[in-house]
Amino acid sequence: MPVKVVMLALSPTMKEGKLVKWLVKEGDLVEPGDVLAEIETDKAIMELESVDQGTVGKLLVNEGSDGIAVNSIIALLLKKGESKESLDLGCVDFVKERNSETDIPSVAISNKNIEPEKNSNALETSRVLSSPLARRIAKDDGVDIRTIFPGSGPRGRVIARDLEAHKKNIVTQELNASACVEEGSPKLIAHTPMRRVIASSLSDSKKTIPHFYLKITCNVGRLIDLRQEMQSSAHTSAIAGETSTGKVSINDFFVKALAQGFRDVQDANVVWHDNEFMRIDTCVNIGIAVSIDGGLITPVIRDADNKSLRAISIEASHLISKARNRELKVSEYQGASSIVSNLGMYGIEEFYAIISPGQSTILSVGAVRDVPLIENGSIICGKVVTIVLSVDHRALDGVVAAKLLSAVKFAIEHPVSLLS
Repeated sequence: MPVKVVMLALSPTMKEGKLVKWLVKEGDLVEPGDVLAEIETDKAIMELESVDQGTVGKLLVNEGSDGIAVNSIIALLLKKGESKESLDLGCVDFVKERNSETDIPSVAISNKNIEPEKNSNALETSRVLSSPLARRIAKDDGVDIRTIFPGSGPRGRVIARDLEAHKKNIVTQELNASACVEEGSPKLIAHTPMRRVIASSLSDSKKTIPHFYLKITCNVGRLIDLRQEMQSSAHTSAIAGETSTGKVSINDFFVKALAQGFRDVQDANVVWHDNEFMRIDTCVNIGIAVSIDGGLITPVIRDADNKSLRAISIEASHLISKARNRELKVSEYQGASSIVSNLGMYGIEEFYAIISPGQSTILSVGAVRDVPLIENGSIICGKVVTIVLSVDHRALDGVVAAKLLSAVKFAIEHPVSLLS
């Protein structure tokens, strides 16, 4: 029998995916590890690899198909020695299996001698291909299935997902019609997979994690002076013909400072786990909150406490670029000890971020602002940044969290310590 290729869970939170592009065609020989397709998950665009050897016999899902559930069958491979007849038998088995349908596209049978839907009116009088479940939903809802053709299944087959999309479209049209029709009236857009996951995980976080917040203000005058020196040094190196290391951002300083804070206050690098135990992490991995189209993602700088500021800057720039292109691998956005979220570039002075599940803290960084400061008995114009540490009170008490935030403040106000 043909080997079934299924939609794999390519991220820990993935429940369904979108088949962006097939990278093979029917008749291609594939080996284990060969890339079959590009899949858009709730986090990124990932590569789906083959786990078996064989010849691509049938691609069951069209490019662009969305909402494909994990473990759904998306293609069939012919094993060595199998013929097209084996493929057709596999297709029959596939159709029978999916007629219980969890909303997976049914496959069209090409062998004229096999008629698995002979009595099920697979072809309506208008020659519209549709699955049994789609026809039943259409009948129950009073929908003329011909108005939905072509569907998202093979050869335009109308499947249950098309009926659900049709219903959502009708509801959206009705709601928009009921709204004010004047210019500027609101419109409704469907949730993206990423937005649904963000909504679910952060709602659970606020419901289940007892947050408390610590706020402190850092004098960043020395940091800004040091950063300017480093930029000048990088520019001079470029002029001299050496490879420039690029610009170090203020955010890079906070990533390094938080990492050193965890190294110095090891009791803070813990996570509450299932009411049974707490996980103490020995590595310091700092995530960076990155805004992307449709949501946000947190690429991770691993072992950040052991990396130089320059190395953190280069790696952060690379990961942020991959994040915005939806190219991050799971290993590049999972496993953060904590996260740095920076809205300073938008002029936000302070904010209180929600802890992501799997962490016990998140550091919010505000804008650099000019304020009067007293130095050596004189009033000067200083530069400060307000930072807020959101803390899971189940895992950290106030004193431990305060030590962590104080360590971050010390590092930021003595930035030379971050160069080691």
